[in-house]
Amino acid sequence: MIRYTIWWIGSIFFLVGCQSKSTHTEKDASKEVLLEKIHLYERVLEDDYKSLMENKVKDIPAVHLSQLSDAYISFYDAFQKDTITPYYLDKLHQLYLQDKRYTYSVAWADTLIQRYPTYKGKANVLISAASTTDMFLNDTTKVKKFYLQLLKDYPKLNNELKSFIDNRLDNLSMNYLEWIKSKSR
Repeated sequence: MIRYTIWWIGSIFFLVGCQSKSTHTEKDASKEVLLEKIHLYERVLEDDYKSLMENKVKDIPAVHLSQLSDAYISFYDAFQKDTITPYYLDKLHQLYLQDKRYTYSVAWADTLIQRYPTYKGKANVLISAASTTDMFLNDTTKVKKFYLQLLKDYPKLNNELKSFIDNRLDNLSMNYLEWIKSKSR
């Protein structure tokens, strides 16, 4: 009976170990497939931009933007702890920005800022999120949140940028265009 119990427990550990190894291998294969998709879609989009610059096309096909954004999101969903994930979220937020999908751009920028606080491009993401929110979404609460976090996390910003941010924060009662007009008077 003891031998049977030991054999049974040993078999369970063996099966769990095999399953764990199999899952790890499948995850590696899945990661490679996603990375290949991302690189393919990035090349397609790069070719689209070249064609646009050469006046061969009028617009970038929406399906190409959608394929790449979906691939970035799939990578994030599957590999949140991977070191390249914050970089792809940054690219995703920029992709939505250029596609004029400002709410999505800011939402993904915010996800990046919250989930990856040590991301090396965080200052630029904060600036992008704040200015996008200010210019296109007119959400002063979020504008304030992003700018204050930028000032807190990066106290050594250059004085010109600090002055710009301080002035904008002091004038949030005006929308962005009103504020710009008031500065030019």
